[in-house]
Amino acid sequence: GVATLGEPLLVQLAGLVEHPAPDLDRLAAVLQLSSEILRFCDMQPEDRQQHVAMSFVSRLWPVAGGVATRFSASADVMQHLFDLYTKVFTALKALIHEELPRVMEVVVAVFDSHGFPSCLTCSAVIVQELHAEARAAPALVALLQRITTAMAGLLSRGLAPEDAPELVAEFHDYVMHHVQLCPYILAESGCLEMHGRIIMACTTRSTEPRAVRSCLHLLQKLYNPVTKLQRFHGAFLKAVAPYGGELVRHLLAASGNNSTLLSNFSDTLQAVITGCKGACPAECQQWLRSALSDEAVAPRLSGEVRQLVMHAFYNLAPNPNVPVPPRTRFKCLMLDFARVSIGQQTADTLLAYQE
Repeated sequence: GVATLGEPLLVQLAGLVEHPAPDLDRLAAVLQLSSEILRFCDMQPEDRQQHVAMSFVSRLWPVAGGVATRFSASADVMQHLFDLYTKVFTALKALIHEELPRVMEVVVAVFDSHGFPSCLTCSAVIVQELHAEARAAPALVALLQRITTAMAGLLSRGLAPEDAPELVAEFHDYVMHHVQLCPYILAESGCLEMHGRIIMACTTRSTEPRAVRSCLHLLQKLYNPVTKLQRFHGAFLKAVAPYGGELVRHLLAASGNNSTLLSNFSDTLQAVITGCKGACPAECQQWLRSALSDEAVAPRLSGEVRQLVMHAFYNLAPNPNVPVPPRTRFKCLMLDFARVSIGQQTADTLLAYQE
């Protein structure tokens, strides 16, 4: 069984933890093998005593704790340890929820000290596996609060988002798990305002495509939540609306500089306008007007065309509460605006959007 297969690995792990000069590559390999044992153990009866992996996991915890205590500064070892943790939660799910505080302490401590992206990958899997368990909710809220605080701390201590694209992407993917699976935890966490600051810092400074997309996808959900998320719109918008003007300016300015992400910029700008049309229409129009009046954003537009483009962006974005908004004409406007901005087309092209 699993316990028999895992016994030699537990012995090796314990020996490596106690060794004065352990081979870290070997330690990582043993952790990986331990994860492999649990890979196919997720289809067992939901009974703690009967689960085939419980004996192995029960003996694993203290050894894994020793690994975390001694080797927290090793990115490779921590990645394999957190991968092992994710396999445990994937295999045993709610059966192991009482171990969440123990794992949470390790994840948060390592993330706060070293900022390893693997901490966030592990946290996202925990949310995925335990979000439906009411008794796990307090621990998930605490995990979100502490991870968010740690991320804000890393940024305040000088972390440059443009130099840490994997970390940026994993953090926003972790938050997105809450939006998609348990938005009530995000809305009631008390750290939405902090999320707003983090997202904007990362959005405006990140350059790597995956990192930028992770930020933009989250912003789209927060500005314009649809279907089951609509009841959280007020709480989400309160966190991100203070940055609306800065975001609109960034999206329009960046549209001419990065064709790879143009579609993402367009979708995000549309989400901002649609989400704010009902709650703060005057402010939304002012964000557009201010951005388009900036020579650095729209250097080739006359005053009359700027006004036309402002109204076109605002009017082509669909009204709120449209689950699947038509985006084709809005995207065309964004594409033409980008081409005009870099001189590939003349400003007369934008006259086609005049009502």
